[in-house]
Parts: sequence; C-alpha cells; structure tokens
Amino acid sequence: MTPSAGRAKLRAMPPAPVPPRVRWWGLEALAESPGHSRGRSRLIVAAMLFVIGLLDYLSGTRVSLDLFYLLPIACSVAWLGWRAGAATAVASIAIRVIGDSATGPYSYPMIAYWNRLIDLSVYLVMTWILHALFTLCRQLDQRVRQRTVALEEA
Repeated sequence: MTPSAGRAKLRAMPPAPVPPRVRWWGLEALAESPGHSRGRSRLIVAAMLFVIGLLDYLSGTRVSLDLFYLLPIACSVAWLGWRAGAATAVASIAIRVIGDSATGPYSYPMIAYWNRLIDLSVYLVMTWILHALFTLCRQLDQRVRQRTVALEEA
C-alpha cells in the first residue's frame, strides 16, 4: 500500500465517537453559582451543621461522624468562598466538642483535644483543596465559553 493510499483510507474513516463527559461527583454542580442568595446559602450550611451536630450528639462519643461534616464545609467553600469554608470547619469542630462535652467528660481530655486538632487540620486542608478545585473548574468553564465565542466568530 502506498503512503497516499493509506492517507486516503484514513480520510475515509468516520471520526471517533466523543466519549461521554465525566462529572466529578457534583463538583461541577457545586462550582456553578447557586440559585439562591448568600444569606440562604449561610442558612443551608448552618442547618446542615445543626443536623449533623445533633446526630453526632445522639450517636455518642464512640461513633464518629467526622466525614459528614465535610458536606457543609464543601457547600460553604463552593457558595461563600474559602474564608467561609474555614469558618465552617472551625464551627464543625466547636459543635463536635460541645456535643461530646454534653454527653459527659472525656476519659482522656488531652487525647480528645488532640483528635479535634487533627480533625480541624484535615478540614482546613480539604477547604484549601476544594477551593482550588472549584476555582479551576470555574476558570475552565469560563475559558471554554470564551473559546466557543471566538470559534463562532471566526
């Protein structure tokens, strides 16, 4: 087969199908502007903290609901910014400590406070990572819109 025949065969092939767009578990949905006001966003985050804190209190000190506190932190970072996310992280730890203290004194207070400090560190690192991801997602979306407009004009 000659090189020109090979190129002609390649040109005759149909284009490869476009793979479906992969969504990052709601990352893109959170990165978009919410359909409600900042005040309502604060209210939603506070309600989530209250419900998770209440469940954490009811479950006692032996069951950890640390992972669930990441949901209001993620929403806070997405809707209100990284500072609000950091404040939500601190509020999550405060709610956890208050709930644990209400069930009775810690057996080993220093260990409990050390664990809360580690939890806070994880929450703050997650706040930073989520802020970076949301920022990148928004920048990518803006760049795609700009380039789409540029292609339509050309």
